Amino acid sequence: MAPEPNVRVFNDFVPGDSRLTELLGQTSVFALPSDTDMSPYSVLEAMACGIPVVACRVGAVPEMVEDGVTGLLVEPGDDEGLGAALATLLRDAHLRHQMGEAAKARFSRCFDAAVTTEALVEVLKEATVTFVARGRVANRTADATRARTCACTPPPTWPVSPPNSTLDPARSSAGRPPPSSSIDSSCQSHSRPCCDDRRNPPTFSWPWADSHMR
Repeated sequence: MAPEPNVRVFNDFVPGDSRLTELLGQTSVFALPSDTDMSPYSVLEAMACGIPVVACRVGAVPEMVEDGVTGLLVEPGDDEGLGAALATLLRDAHLRHQMGEAAKARFSRCFDAAVTTEALVEVLKEATVTFVARGRVANRTADATRARTCACTPPPTWPVSPPNSTLDPARSSAGRPPPSSSIDSSCQSHSRPCCDDRRNPPTFSWPWADSHMR
């Protein structure tokens, strides 16, 4: 399909093509009527070259283009609005120049790679400091909890012995032997965190179990 009169089509550009800068340097207004490109890098390229942008108000485009300052935004599908915005800029050379300079300044201030990289590094540093600080707080909280808690591990429930086996009459019907008096008494009094301290584990003695499980 042949282009309209006074329309030139460039369909052989590749990423990093050096002709792009030259072409943008000859451009008065950059128009991007797409309503599917949510974060168009081409808008930033135009702004870096000092060109006012006319685009649809979709995705991150409003974060790139300040409507009425660095370009003009229209609603998706508003063909008449798009044409009116282009006509406004094409008829007013002073407005084009003013918006183009504002676009270039905004690009340098907010979207230049050196600026965004530095900002990203600062965010990562802040996240690292916050993560480490929260980890220390969590560790201190866990230590404090261990220091206040004395939760003795209940004695194990031994399996019910086969029929006709000789068991200690004092054993409960559920198969759990009664606790021995040799359990660390400090656990019962909650005088120190013996049960949660690996250096002072509670002790259990089941003589009857040793004799019957051999």
